[in-house]
Amino acid sequence: MQKSDELELVKKARLLAAELTASYAALRSENVENTSAELEETVRALAERIESYEGQELPKELVDEIVAFVHDLEGLVDLGREVLGFYESLLSPSVQVYGPSGKVNKK
Repeated sequence: MQKSDELELVKKARLLAAELTASYAALRSENVENTSAELEETVRALAERIESYEGQELPKELVDEIVAFVHDLEGLVDLGREVLGFYESLLSPSVQVYGPSGKVNKK
């Protein structure tokens, strides 16, 4: 793999994170498992490639893309929490669910 391949791996990881986010948002569980597994494989491949730099400075474009990917993951985690909160609210009448506006959603 050439050094530019790391950038392609990060871009692939970002696309997978976006697809996973869309699947969660649409509650399409059949996509979540497959996309999660592919994202995990992509991130592992990326980590192995980054280790090959052995103390060398990473290219700025790669670092910028990695930072953007981390932000994508933060959005995915937030959405995951919202989805879990929604399901928890269905099961427990004492749980208050906050929507995107920060207001408590009525059950």
